[in-house]
Order: sequence, then structure tokens, then C-alpha cells
Amino acid sequence: MAGKLVLTSAIVLQMGAIVWSGLSVSLSGATQQERMGTKMKCSSYLVAISIHASLLTTSSIALADFPAFEDRTLGETFAVGDIFVTEGVTCKVSEFHLPVGPPVIDGSADIDDALFAAGAGYEIHTNNINITYDFGGSIGPQTDLTFNFGEYGGGINVAVNGDLKLAANYIDLDGMMIGGVLFDVLSGGTGGDAGAVRLVGVTDSLMIGGQENWNDQPICQPTFDDRPLGETKHSGDFFVTDGIDVYVKNFISMSGIPATGGYSEIMNGNLACGTDQELWTSVINVNFDFLNSVGTVENLYYRYGRYGGTINIEINGDFANVPDYSHLDGMVLGGVQIEVLSGGGAIGCGEVQLHGPVDFLLVGGEEFVVDCFQYELSADEPIAGDANADGCVDAQDFSTLLIEWGSQCGRCRTDFNNDGQVEAGDFSILLINFGNGCLP
Repeated sequence: MAGKLVLTSAIVLQMGAIVWSGLSVSLSGATQQERMGTKMKCSSYLVAISIHASLLTTSSIALADFPAFEDRTLGETFAVGDIFVTEGVTCKVSEFHLPVGPPVIDGSADIDDALFAAGAGYEIHTNNINITYDFGGSIGPQTDLTFNFGEYGGGINVAVNGDLKLAANYIDLDGMMIGGVLFDVLSGGTGGDAGAVRLVGVTDSLMIGGQENWNDQPICQPTFDDRPLGETKHSGDFFVTDGIDVYVKNFISMSGIPATGGYSEIMNGNLACGTDQELWTSVINVNFDFLNSVGTVENLYYRYGRYGGTINIEINGDFANVPDYSHLDGMVLGGVQIEVLSGGGAIGCGEVQLHGPVDFLLVGGEEFVVDCFQYELSADEPIAGDANADGCVDAQDFSTLLIEWGSQCGRCRTDFNNDGQVEAGDFSILLINFGNGCLP
């Protein structure tokens, strides 16, 4: 007799997309096979069971981002004293402050699409004028707010929670506590360039302006949009997305035992707080082989969502199994430092930045989703025979080759000739290059 499926907590499923803030599942009276084989899915109807209001909080699953201005009119202009609303955020236009002399009261702001802030679609341009984004008085305070900027002349004004700072460039504010919030310049900011800022902490209000300044919402690089919606994969499967080879692997439990019966699925539930399609992993791992497809990448950024269970991550062959992403912040795996930019707790979305060259990245979880890969191709060509990517072909690389000897795989670090197996040809490559890149 089949067991009874019992779902508690907040769950809404519609048209194959899963939207929820928390979910627990039990199979009363089910056999072990039924438990392992259960797959929750809904294709053409709504199911809403035991909704707990305490879990249905937007802040638990949404990243704090700057407005994108797509609801405004291209070419629309604003002057001191104007008030407008974009994406629910109340915006107040005010005078620009100079280091010396009275404030400028005849500046202007306008909506344009020049992409000077390296965003997408519309952005806002401030010319000797400031705009205050009143989050607290409209959509609510924002935690770890991020925004893009383009700054091409003159100075800037920034006020967080009423604490005003004047600077020549964004980088001058990097690392400063403003209004109880850490001002973290993620990229750019030296003047005449575009970049991004993260405000670490709670932002009630943010004023930004400049003499030649643009601002926009950070963009999510489309990922997995070239795969069919609803496509599922299981351990041992292979696919390619955006030119990257992806291998589906067994999930490893906290006890070190590989799990079976997991799957990945292309979805569009916005569970990673990205855009369009994303990759859901249910008790499965996916390994992105950058090295043998697009090449070594650096400054790899991605968004994720975690909705239960543990997390697997492996970078350049260095594996970790953790309860959630908060345990990864600051950790070094495979010579790469992990920075959790936002999120990291038990339930919800977050952002990760990897600092260092990445050849292979394996991610997965029991209820985990990933999206928005952004990276730069490494300027340095890898040294043939350098299995651990430390820039030196030495005994450590030889030890790795011995461990992987005879393996047939699509991601072995010592498969230097990319023929899918580790054998004599790979040993010859290591031998020829032995000592290359090593200090005397």
C-alpha cells in the first residue's frame, strides 16, 4: 500500500514552477523505495497547503537591489524638489553639494539608456543633482543593497541613512562606515569608469548624485536560458550551457555516502533571485568544467537559493560539505577564496564571489538552485601538466596523476590531452613540463 504524502509549511506550485519560502515533507507509511523515488511536481494546477504566514516574507528569499527604472519614461527629466516613484521606491530630488560654496540648485536628472552604469535597459543620470531613495518609507529597509554606477567627471555625493559624504570618486568611500553601513566598492570606482557597490547592513535611505553620474540595478547574466524549460538530468548525464560543459554527479551526504535518486531541472521559479531560467538541484551535484570548454575563469560570481538540506561545493577538485553558505564565507578551496556577498542563512537567496582562477566548479544541494553566472576569462594560459593550477609543475601534480591514473572521466585534472582518460600521454606531458613555472 502506498504511503501518504504529507506536506507542511508554505508551498505553492504552479505550471511546473515551485514558489515557496519553506517546506517540509514526510511520507507516512511509505516504503524506503517510495521515499527515495518521491518527486514533487505540479504541471497545470495550483496546490496550496498549510501556509504559515511567518515563512512568507519577501525578505527571506529576495536580494536587495537598486531600482532598474524600467517603469519610467525614456528621456523623462527631474529637477530639485521633484518626487517620483519607481518600482515602488519613493525618490526625492534635491540639490547637489560641492566641497566649497553653496549647493547647486539648478542641476537635472534624466532617464536614459546609454548603459554608462553597465546595467541593462534604462538607467538614471544625475548632473549636479542628488536623488534620495526612501526605502524605509516605501518598500521597506533593504539589507545588503547593491547598485551599479558609472562616474565620468566631477565629484559625487553619497548619504546612507542621512550620513552625507562628499568624494571625488566612489573608490574614496570604499571600506568606510556611512550611516552604520559598510560601503563596499565591488569593482571600478577610480573615476571615468563603471562599477558596483554593496552596502553591507540595513539601508533605510540612500542618496546618490554626481556631476556626471549614472546609476542602475545590477544585472543578472542570463544562465541556463539555452536549455529547454523543464529539462531534467540525473547522475552520469552531461549537457552544455552557454558553452560550458556540465557533468551531473551524485550528491554526497554529510556522512560521506553518495546519494542516489537525485535530479536537476531547468526551472523559472526565480528561487535564486535571478532572471528567467535557473538550475534546480534536488539531492544532486552539477560540475561546471570551465577548463576544457571556455577555459580557466576568474572573478566568478553567481546567485543561489537554498531551501533545505546540506550543500556540496568543490572548486578545482577541493571538496566541502556544509550546512549552508554562511559556513563557506572566507573559506579557501582549490586555491580560490569564497566570499558570500549576501544571504548564506538557512533559507533564501544569496550571492557568491570566487576570488582566484577556477577550472572546475561543482555545486549542488538537497534543495538548491543556481543562476546568474558572471566571470572573466583568465588572461594567463594554464601550464600544461599543472594539475592544481598553482603555476608550477611539480611533485604535487605527479601525485595527483598517480591518484587519477587509469581513470576515464570528463573532468580529471591530469587529463592534460583531453582524451577522456588519464594514461601515458598525460604522463608524457607532465614529464616534458616538469619544473615549469616553479621558483628556483
